[in-house]
Amino acid sequence: MYKCQVYFFFFFFQAEDGIRDFCLSRGLGDVYKRQAYYECSTSVNRRYEHCTSHYTRQDTLEANVLHAIQLQVEAALDYDKLLDKLRGSEGEKNIRDQQNALITSLNLRLNGVSKKRTRLYEDYAEGLLDEEEYAFAKKSYDEQYADLSRRLDEAVQRRSKFAEAMSVDNKWISLMKSVSTATQLSQDLVDETIELVRVHEGGAVELVMKYSDIYEQTIQSINEVQEAM
Repeated sequence: MYKCQVYFFFFFFQAEDGIRDFCLSRGLGDVYKRQAYYECSTSVNRRYEHCTSHYTRQDTLEANVLHAIQLQVEAALDYDKLLDKLRGSEGEKNIRDQQNALITSLNLRLNGVSKKRTRLYEDYAEGLLDEEEYAFAKKSYDEQYADLSRRLDEAVQRRSKFAEAMSVDNKWISLMKSVSTATQLSQDLVDETIELVRVHEGGAVELVMKYSDIYEQTIQSINEVQEAM
């Protein structure tokens, strides 16, 4: 399945790997209207060898994009109500306690390995260990320290992302609330909400929204809290 990546520009769509084309369609009487289409340039430029020929109309694409944004708004409003109920719940407290306990434990273990490395060098300096013994032990401690440091960084990031998702200032929800009254597609709406649009064969539209990472983290955090209750 191949797809075009499409970007918006001044109420039109500028294709990254697609081209915009125009054709004339019969209107009332003898009047012709110019209608914008987008055809996949991969299929055109490579003579249809790597991608099938497909295109979509501008007005259809705009309608699909607006509908997708409105679905995101509905989802955000629903999740916002659910988060209001989950904030301060036993489930959220359990998650935060687990995260804090893990970070505390990793910090203690990291400090322990650091002290062992210091004592190891002192033993080597005093001649209690030869160079080979020192190098062997140091390698083991260095590996433990690197592993614990990585795990600590990941744990801190998870705690930060969880806090951001559960916050009343959740950026994805705040953004969707700010555009919840939009009834038509505009350049401002596109600039505020969309990173890019992918148009698949058959005309299916896939949006990459701004703060999509927080959207995914919000769903994950809600599931974690509900499971912890």
